[in-house]
Amino acid sequence: MFREFAAQNTVIPLTEEAVNIAGDIYAELYKQGTPLDDIDILIAGIALANNLLLITHNRKHFEKIHQLHIEDWSIAD
Repeated sequence: MFREFAAQNTVIPLTEEAVNIAGDIYAELYKQGTPLDDIDILIAGIALANNLLLITHNRKHFEKIHQLHIEDWSIAD
């Protein structure tokens, strides 16, 4: 199933830059007392490392990462 998905979409790798950004996000959120799941932090790191808009229905988590640009396409404008 994943191979089929990957063949039809662009899969963005987890690079060293993305991991470093994710580490900074983790440290910042930990200091604020608002940690997130590791996978969400890694997703944010990938988006930021690639200057991407993150499309998510999970605004509650990702809005804690202030430098991240997010949209929820399930909400009508």
